[in-house]
Amino acid sequence: MIDFEKAHESFIDSEENPYYVALERSRYVMSKLENAIANPFKIILLHAEPGLGKSYLLQQFYEEHQKNIPLFLYKSPTFTDANALYQIYEYYYDKAPSKEIHQTELIELIEEKSKRPNIIILDEAQLYDNQTLEWIRLLSNRNDFAFIFAIHKVDNEHILTRSHFQSRIFTSLTLEPLTLNETLFYLEKKFQLSDNYELYSYFTKRNLKRIFKYTKGNIRDINRLMYTLIAVLEIELNDSSEHISPFSFFSSKIKNRYIDASAFSLGKLS
Repeated sequence: MIDFEKAHESFIDSEENPYYVALERSRYVMSKLENAIANPFKIILLHAEPGLGKSYLLQQFYEEHQKNIPLFLYKSPTFTDANALYQIYEYYYDKAPSKEIHQTELIELIEEKSKRPNIIILDEAQLYDNQTLEWIRLLSNRNDFAFIFAIHKVDNEHILTRSHFQSRIFTSLTLEPLTLNETLFYLEKKFQLSDNYELYSYFTKRNLKRIFKYTKGNIRDINRLMYTLIAVLEIELNDSSEHISPFSFFSSKIKNRYIDASAFSLGKLS
């Protein structure tokens, strides 16, 4: 029996979605990050276009390793001045400073306790202004601070492309869009996890290729299109003139016009 509610839930685009699909490319990037932080480094770059699961990957990485190493995650551009270092201070001293501490002294107090570099993950790092990025670069010169920059594509004029930054980059990793086969795997697993394999069985290979055509392997776009498509299918099935089975309604397959309508509503079809 089809459970449209669970099918909808599985495609909600959220880091808290319980119907998470572990993708091979995400595991690969995760393993590369793990190997990289095992070596001395100043800066690691993680490139990913919006909607490819970068923030979710970083959250997973943080949750898996923050108990074993001094690891700090800033999801938005808030690591902007010395005040951001207070989180690291509290990590070592189990309390906030009793008074405001000058940046130099704050760094020295952190370094007194550090047994290995403090790794600071900056998501959406392309949103930091040049002055802040220059301050972060100078901080990375110290032995007790290292950074993982997660960024979208930047142009050749961006400060991160300049030589004084490039010389400090230990490695660059890229999270790519899903291939067609990976998209098929992702969709199948989503329906399996929500106990909706019957609904998945009505999708033909042509249907799935059409979904890939509109989304181009972008996970966020896949989720948005599928969320809309499932709503369309539920409405169409409920509005059918007779109470018929899903098999009879779909005639054993889903019509491409439902996929086209969903893509159109999301601006994917002109």
